[in-house]
Amino acid sequence: MFALTRDEIMRISQIVTSLWARSLTQNHKGA
Repeated sequence: MFALTRDEIMRISQIVTSLWARSLTQNHKGA
């Protein structure tokens, strides 16, 4: 197990959200 600070959690969540949104837009354009 590893502990994350609040700043790290916020940063990771922003990265995941941006990647997720990017994949959604790519899938939408490809469809």
